[in-house]
Amino acid sequence: MEVASYLAEGNMLHIHQYNWSGVKAYSIARLFVRISIVGVLGLLYFATMLSVPEPTAQAHQYSDSVTNMIEKVFGPYTAEAIHVARCESGLNARAHNHVSVRGSHSAGVFQILYPSTWRGTSQARRSPYDAWTNILAAHEIFVRDGHSWREWVCKPW
Repeated sequence: MEVASYLAEGNMLHIHQYNWSGVKAYSIARLFVRISIVGVLGLLYFATMLSVPEPTAQAHQYSDSVTNMIEKVFGPYTAEAIHVARCESGLNARAHNHVSVRGSHSAGVFQILYPSTWRGTSQARRSPYDAWTNILAAHEIFVRDGHSWREWVCKPW
């Protein structure tokens, strides 16, 4: 009897179908919105975890000049390191040499080859354009090479 009454009143059947499909569409849209929100939040969390600097790096990055950072890291080799960094980049953390060397380019304060040489340092997950990070990587290379400046074009003498 119900089907007959719906058929008798054609508009009612149309309205009923419209409302039903609207409810379905609303439920599906709600599901997609929830999935999207979870996905976006997951991506934001992941991106945040990749870019979080170490607390000490952040403190050094904003409170010290590049020369003070070099002094803290290189100790007795400070004068040599400042000379090399000044020659390589002008003490500019954002310095970038576009000339390719075996597919890499020089980046940061000490103009470390990125990505080739940079990958071999403990700072590889961080940006070579962060002054503190670049200085730490340069010191690591310097010590690894027996306190030698052989990796750099500029020499302290």
